[in-house]
Amino acid sequence: MILSKYFKSDNIRSNKLRRNIIVSVFLQGITMLISLILFPISLRFVSIEQYGVWLTISSILLWFSYFDLGLGTGLKNKLSESLAKEDYALSRKYISTAYAVLILIMAGVGLFYFILSGYIDWVKLFNLNEKFETLIKSTINLVIYLFLARFVLQLVNSILDSLQLLYVAKIFNVISQFLILVSIYLLSQYTKGDIFILGFIFSLTPIIVFLVGSVIVFLKYNNISPTIKSVDFSLTRSLYSLGIKFFLIQISMLVLFQTSSILIINFFGPESVVQYNVAYNLFAMINVGFSTIAAPYWTAYTNAWVKGDIPWIKKTNANLIKIWAAIVFFALIVLIFSEQIYFFWLKKDLNIPFKLSMAMYVYFSLFSFCYIYNMFINGVGKIQLQIISLGISAILYIPILVLFTKVFNWGLVSFPLALLTINFYSLIIAPIQYKKLINGTARGLFNK
Repeated sequence: MILSKYFKSDNIRSNKLRRNIIVSVFLQGITMLISLILFPISLRFVSIEQYGVWLTISSILLWFSYFDLGLGTGLKNKLSESLAKEDYALSRKYISTAYAVLILIMAGVGLFYFILSGYIDWVKLFNLNEKFETLIKSTINLVIYLFLARFVLQLVNSILDSLQLLYVAKIFNVISQFLILVSIYLLSQYTKGDIFILGFIFSLTPIIVFLVGSVIVFLKYNNISPTIKSVDFSLTRSLYSLGIKFFLIQISMLVLFQTSSILIINFFGPESVVQYNVAYNLFAMINVGFSTIAAPYWTAYTNAWVKGDIPWIKKTNANLIKIWAAIVFFALIVLIFSEQIYFFWLKKDLNIPFKLSMAMYVYFSLFSFCYIYNMFINGVGKIQLQIISLGISAILYIPILVLFTKVFNWGLVSFPLALLTINFYSLIIAPIQYKKLINGTARGLFNK
């Protein structure tokens, strides 16, 4: 009841948002519950060392997600614009072209990996015993090729977001996570698993769900469903004019957020990856919870900006700040009882320092705050300043991290602290840019 008044409106855009947010929050709650259950089950299914390697492999897979060169985010913005203008013929062309281009890109990435894979020493990269070499290599080959197929199919998420139906994508995720949980639980009752089986289940299940889900979506929205004759490669430049900018942001984010597991496994060993990820996953609920609410605003902001509805944008931003404060307060309670929560959750003592939990709490609280302004800035495509700032942050991150770990000897706490140290764009510059754009005073980089 407290939050409902923030979403209640006669405005069609606000009503779509309200439905997206309410359903998405409910579904995200289910996803988080499944993840909390899945973590200890997976940890029992394989050894701690193998699970630490799996977490690292998972982070590497995210690297491949950036090989679309920003096509998904470019499609989301362009499709949102064409749908706002009710130009469904152009919308179909955007979707068809995006699928065609992405298939070509993923085929190229797969070929590139096939050539390169024979030269990669996975044992040395993951700091492992040589007895795991064959198992790790076969696992990585499997999950990478399956991931490339999944990456094409999950383009439907960008389309659903543009239709302001992001909650449907959440449904796909819940179904996928639930099937993974059931599969691993049943297997754990009858056999001791290994990382190959774990990777197979985690990789194949989403492919099946996205494939079935895409068929259902395009049968319902057949006026924009992709066709071969609607592919127009001349639109590729239009998709990438904005998409390539998002790609540069994604590369910077890759360095900042997806190198942690590799650095930890080399600095401290596979067991520390698990320890770090336990604290990370617990307090990531701040980010997951708030981003679930904030994510639908991206395309809604695009719609409002195209139509010049500035009062709606201002009101929405104020509401998001209040919601963020409520979530952060709830997370503070979790921090206070974090030690008890870890033990209840995992049924074992992994000796996670309170200072690591505290650092994660502060990091995710401030990181989620950034969504308030970044969703608007991304939605209107004024991201040149963000690209430059995140590029500087990416360059500074590893030197600062080395300083914290090797000179100051701060251990695992160094990672969230380093991320906080270099997050100057989202915490300082983004709010300033938002105000300038809203007030019509943005000039130079603030308006690009």
